[in-house]
Amino acid sequence: MKHLDLGRYIEFTGPISQDRFVKEYARASIAVVPSLYEGFGLPVGEAMACRIPVICTTGGALPEVAGDAAVLVPPGDSKALENAILALIDDPERQEKLAQKGYDRVLTHFTWEATAKKQCRHIGRLSMITIDFNRLGIRPGDRILDMGCGEGRHMIQACQMNQTLCIGADYVHANLTATRDKLAFHQALNDLSCARFDLSCMDVTCLPFRDNWFDVVICSEVLEHIPNDDIAISELARILKPGCVLAVSVPRHYPEKICWMLSDAYTNTEMGHVRIYRKKALIKKFTGHTTAGDHPMTYLGAHFAHSLHTPFWWLKCVVDPKRTDHFLVNLYHRLLIWDMMKKPALTRFLDRLFNPVLGKSLVLYFRKNEQKKA
Repeated sequence: MKHLDLGRYIEFTGPISQDRFVKEYARASIAVVPSLYEGFGLPVGEAMACRIPVICTTGGALPEVAGDAAVLVPPGDSKALENAILALIDDPERQEKLAQKGYDRVLTHFTWEATAKKQCRHIGRLSMITIDFNRLGIRPGDRILDMGCGEGRHMIQACQMNQTLCIGADYVHANLTATRDKLAFHQALNDLSCARFDLSCMDVTCLPFRDNWFDVVICSEVLEHIPNDDIAISELARILKPGCVLAVSVPRHYPEKICWMLSDAYTNTEMGHVRIYRKKALIKKFTGHTTAGDHPMTYLGAHFAHSLHTPFWWLKCVVDPKRTDHFLVNLYHRLLIWDMMKKPALTRFLDRLFNPVLGKSLVLYFRKNEQKKA
């Protein structure tokens, strides 16, 4: 500062009030954030909220905050920073455009209201629980496997069980990434009670666990995708401890059959459904020696779930499962999201009332038989 004689242009204020904080931003023509690295980048968001055009580096998380509403330069490149400042300071029209763009970005992404809406959508997706956890007999210290965890709806519920050790596994890496992000969200809210959780890519037909390892195994909406489901069933039975519970869900026979009849595109997708199960036949696969190998199981009971979702999928199949622009499909989807978020008494009652008739998912529970001593 002394060498460049900048002292008269720079003021070290120390701690200041919120009011002065906003006034100081409002006095600025441009906000410059030359950080080499930022974990979030609050100054960028603050400047945008005060409708000040921003120049910042691409260090750390700054580009995610700034988006396309700021001038970005490489971190540590003083010449690029100088050029950006000179170009913007002499261009009032561009200043105004960036200021408005940044302000709009803050209102869209970084207000409490916007954050709350994102969290509500997030929680709403997680609340579509198919498995009844009250039937699983989970105790502190239990090892739980959610095989085919998808985007984490059952995995998160498992991690909310006291002192459990939870593993989420899926064949698709993108699903594990989504589950990881959601678990991180719940961790930040101090909403998990498990002792530990892990996520891993796995193939259900070749599980990397020793025999009799898990206290609870969940396999929801997976088997209908697996060409050799007999091997998958044998693996699920093998890794479960004797006397413990396996919960399995698959699409129910007749709602699924109607979807197949209404649309070829419903099944002609990557990792699509390859079969339709009948309840008795699936129970036999788990309880018989031919499929379960040396690990036969006892059938405990069943129920149906998600009756309100069945007409939605029929409607999608009539229109085209890949279409996202159909008014009726989108309207029904908004109804389902609203139902999952708000859980009104009426729709909860209707869902329970129609589950025996219209339930989209068939949910089965088995207990692994105690091994006979030689």
